[in-house]
Amino acid sequence: MTHTDRILDLLQDGPMSRGEIAKCLGLPGKKTQWVLVNMRDKGLVELIGEGRFSRWCLPDQAPNQVADLVAQHEQTAVARYLSGAL
Repeated sequence: MTHTDRILDLLQDGPMSRGEIAKCLGLPGKKTQWVLVNMRDKGLVELIGEGRFSRWCLPDQAPNQVADLVAQHEQTAVARYLSGAL
């Protein structure tokens, strides 16, 4: 089984950081990064987020950022107050 196949299997459960993937595969971080970047170039995975908060995921798992922002807005106390929920 190739590193690509193993990463695709891991990401079936949801987004993971590069460090988490490296730890699960027992690979050095730089090798894992190289494989992930090659996979991204082929359209097999996507990178979401920035910096240390970034996560790798399968293309169909990438969150809808607009929906996420709406959900965050709906959870604020001000939004609940204005909607009459409080």
